[in-house]
Amino acid sequence: MKAILLCGGEGTRLRPLTCRTPKPMVRIFDRPILWHVLQWLRTHGVTEAAVTLRYRPHVLRDYFGDGNEAGIALTYFTESNPLGTAGAVRACRDFIGDEDVIIASGDGICDLDLSAALQFHRDRKAEATVLLYSHPEPLSYGIVRTGVRDRIIGFAEKPAWGEVFTDRVNTGIYILSPSAVDRIPANTPYDFSGDLFPAMVAENAALCGCTLPGYWRDLGDPAAYRACIRDALEGKVSLARQIERIELPEGISVTGPCYISAKASLTSPCTIGPYTVLQEGASLGAGSRVTESVISGTLGIGAEAEGAILDRGALLGPSARAEKDSVIGCGANIGAAAEIAAGVCIYPEVTVEPGCRVASSLSSGSRWLPRMTAAGFSGVLGYEMTPELFLRLGSVLCPEGGRLLIAGGPEWALSALAAGAASVGTEVYSADCPYAAVTSMTARLYGAALSVHLSSSDDHLNLSLFDSEGLPLSGKELHRIHSRLAAGPLPEAVRTGAPCLMLSGTAELYYALAARAFPCRGLRAWAEEGSPARQALELAGAELDPAAPHFTLSSDGFSFSFRDEDGNDTDPAHAVTILLSALCLSGERRRIALLPDAPAAPEAVAARRNIPVLRLGRDADAAPLLARSPEFFHGIHGILCLCGLLSRHALTLSALRNSLPDFSAAERDIPVPEGRAAAMRHLSERFPDAEIRDGVHIRDARGTATLRPDAEREALHLHAESTQAEFADEIAAEIERSLRARQDDA
Repeated sequence: MKAILLCGGEGTRLRPLTCRTPKPMVRIFDRPILWHVLQWLRTHGVTEAAVTLRYRPHVLRDYFGDGNEAGIALTYFTESNPLGTAGAVRACRDFIGDEDVIIASGDGICDLDLSAALQFHRDRKAEATVLLYSHPEPLSYGIVRTGVRDRIIGFAEKPAWGEVFTDRVNTGIYILSPSAVDRIPANTPYDFSGDLFPAMVAENAALCGCTLPGYWRDLGDPAAYRACIRDALEGKVSLARQIERIELPEGISVTGPCYISAKASLTSPCTIGPYTVLQEGASLGAGSRVTESVISGTLGIGAEAEGAILDRGALLGPSARAEKDSVIGCGANIGAAAEIAAGVCIYPEVTVEPGCRVASSLSSGSRWLPRMTAAGFSGVLGYEMTPELFLRLGSVLCPEGGRLLIAGGPEWALSALAAGAASVGTEVYSADCPYAAVTSMTARLYGAALSVHLSSSDDHLNLSLFDSEGLPLSGKELHRIHSRLAAGPLPEAVRTGAPCLMLSGTAELYYALAARAFPCRGLRAWAEEGSPARQALELAGAELDPAAPHFTLSSDGFSFSFRDEDGNDTDPAHAVTILLSALCLSGERRRIALLPDAPAAPEAVAARRNIPVLRLGRDADAAPLLARSPEFFHGIHGILCLCGLLSRHALTLSALRNSLPDFSAAERDIPVPEGRAAAMRHLSERFPDAEIRDGVHIRDARGTATLRPDAEREALHLHAESTQAEFADEIAAEIERSLRARQDDA
């Protein structure tokens, strides 16, 4: 059996461990990761392997040679230009020949039963088989949905929590027939997850997903690297070790489990705590203390490392301290009594002066990254959200230059963001937009490729990001930015001296443009004194009357609510439905576009009049239509559009409300101890006809239910809609019972 091992990546998320070393060459128990991969393949009958190289190829070739020591004959293919995962395999076509071939990465650890996967591949007569693994935190991976006879029917690459529909992730381990390899164009950048597999799904080709029990972990970052080592020490995965009898000097205190290389140097007295790995090159000085750490460098007299990684040639000086999740790169020199704070990365050859406390990474972004949200990112001030983080964020938002618009506050964050953007030649506009909706529209008016609005809540700082059309960035784009944020050094120099251009009066312009687009002269309406809704209504020509319908804008400006002529309060979900109903009655629209999380009721209303409703993220034409129809995205435009319709067609809000089919909503948060992703997979399997987009959308004769994973807790958020309140509660209760029953069965 033959295999192809993809080893060409730079391992940016594993920096600083990969600054001088290819990721497959990072050591576990004194052996490179790739060595452990080869031993796994060998146990399943692989005798020959092709290794694709690009980043520092000589390091890997020099270590493994012809593969004789590892027990598998090795052939090397070096990419002169990046070809992508599939393109690199196509370059090995002559090596593959006329038999099925195994594809794997050289930087993951697993003990999956590859022999069982090969049998599965033959039984299903598959053209290609993807090995799947149930992962409780699938955000950093591609998730895969399977149908009848394990045929793959859907993918989502690196989803946000709102896009998670299963816990089954693509391991990057494949079995390909020669015909599948021949689908890959030669000498062309081409990926498995982004190109080949979606094309096969579209053609209904025999692409199958095989889920296996066992262990699998992608060593994507230092935390995953340490977690894998801990798992191996606990026996969750078996990794071969260079075991030699070690005579420990007197005065050495050791508490297992741990691994101590025979080539480590220990000076008495010192303390070695559990989950410690001392590899070749490790040296502990007298009085030093180490626990839960991976050490390949030197701890000076009295130094302490707790949950840290110390690479080859690195020195943690006398009485210095490295805290949890810190990483000290090769050749770095940490001075006496210095402290490296939790999560900090020190890059190779960096020197830290004696007595310093380093609270943020040197030559890298912070190790603590903000979490992704539906709108953008969020984090704690002074923890994830630091000036360094914003400096780095500015440098990765528009990597190819262009124009960036920033707004909101605090001022220090905007300044750091602007400086980071300027460092890569991005033109920066700083605007006085009071809330996110104004930022998104202003960016479009000024031709910004991207815009960011910053807002604070309690001790958190929230970022909303928008594209060139002023629409929310997709989960895929947010993940790309998040990945760039995690990799590479900080900006070192500013390439352009162009100042940040200041924009003022943006709110007034925003209201004026909305009033011009949706005039409502003579209509009686009301909004609070000084409110944005009040300013817009005045500009649009409405007659302000406290007894008239009362309009209120949401804090971010993207939705609105109102109190009608009869004193009935209407929430944003009903408000957008009433707006759509008014447009349908007026005959002024042929198609409608809504945001992904807009309620389901408007679609039912539009269906009665045969008006198609498009959803952003579901329908290809939704984005341009939504950009041209801001009333379904911007609350001010929605208010003025509705008021204009009332004026032109002699409609009333109360009459519109009464003409709607009754619908009620039920909201619940359902705890899922077995994991959010596993619960979403259960739902997508139990309801195969459900729509999968921004959650699982289930419909029956009574109404709809939408379930989305919570971004922070092991829970699902349920939103159910129906014509009657008790039916909405029924739908919610049935879904909850189904999940509870699954938990009990488990």
